[in-house]
Amino acid sequence: MEDVEDCDDLTYYNGLLYYLNFIKKVVVICDIRTSLVVQQIHLPDSCGEHCRFYFVGSSEELLLFAGRLCPNSKEIMGFNAFQLDQSSRKRSEVKNLGGQTIFLSKLSSISLLASNHPRTKPNCIYFLPSHVKKHYKVFSLKDDSIEDFPLDAKFYGEYSWQQIWFTPSRCGRDVCKELFLLLYSVKSFVLGFTTYIYPKLPDGMAKCE
Repeated sequence: MEDVEDCDDLTYYNGLLYYLNFIKKVVVICDIRTSLVVQQIHLPDSCGEHCRFYFVGSSEELLLFAGRLCPNSKEIMGFNAFQLDQSSRKRSEVKNLGGQTIFLSKLSSISLLASNHPRTKPNCIYFLPSHVKKHYKVFSLKDDSIEDFPLDAKFYGEYSWQQIWFTPSRCGRDVCKELFLLLYSVKSFVLGFTTYIYPKLPDGMAKCE
């Protein structure tokens, strides 16, 4: 693999490694067993330097989301979504996510079926500002709109942030302990209820509320 230093995001999907070269504006598909490039998918000219990219895989497809950045503030102003087809070496822009809800961050991106999670909005993208403030944002692919929603007051304060999404079904005591050991000082916004991972506890365990 070449130009790995130009990689903006990567994912492992259906036995292949996908990484995005933001300089050449191309998705490179590699066989990790041989380290050889097997395919390349070129992105449209609209995916330029003022974009931030996220891969999200589901059971049926691999999606690439391009967050459109404001040149001055570097905050995301909207998204374009692309379905990647490895066999045909093509990408196609999509405006309908088939009822999925997407949660994006650089450390953790999730695709959920909105009908299984009634409190989420279908065909929408949930994300946090790059400098976490007192809200999170929801972008609608249908009408290209963004809504702001408040965060609980305990999610901002003296500690540094890492942006992580995970689902309630995965929030068990063992999972919380693992997150605590790996990330140490993290506050996380969790679907459906809040999970707060404290940076210091006497017994070294994270606390789920």
